[in-house]
Amino acid sequence: MPGGYLLSVFVLGEDYKSSPKAIFSECNPGDGADASEYTANKAHLKKRFETSFREPMLALADQLQTTKSAKYSPIFEMLKMTSINGFRKEDVKGPRKLIIVSDMLHNTPEFSMYRETPEFASFHESDYGRKMSTNLNGVDVELDYLINTPRLQTRRNLKFWEGYFASAGARIVAVTPLEG
Repeated sequence: MPGGYLLSVFVLGEDYKSSPKAIFSECNPGDGADASEYTANKAHLKKRFETSFREPMLALADQLQTTKSAKYSPIFEMLKMTSINGFRKEDVKGPRKLIIVSDMLHNTPEFSMYRETPEFASFHESDYGRKMSTNLNGVDVELDYLINTPRLQTRRNLKFWEGYFASAGARIVAVTPLEG
């Protein structure tokens, strides 16, 4: 991630209302690698990068690894919160990227991909689909699929999410399966 870019981390948790804000939101100060040794203190810039950005991110990555499964997975609600409390709140003007690490199997009492993955168009026309629409205009989305239920994590599931993100003004630019 280039220096000067904002990194915000949201948790796709079971109780999305308890974690609607980013748990980490900092601009990358840069590590000084591209700074001039004549006009900048490269050692100071490197130390600032390590202590204020890299180390907190590594610690956060360790904290976020969980082995406990949740009963619900409100992906739509969290994407909506991320749109509002991330991109819109921070008024991001430059390149906008959303990296999602998830099984992409939305599961709430209102809608569950464990029952079926409909065509996106029919979901989008439903009351719940309209309620869950959001604005992600100009966002490039990278999906890191946690493969835990392969029979449901099919091309049909990915096609659904392609439709969802396209309707929100975003586009999927990369899909990476991650074995659990």
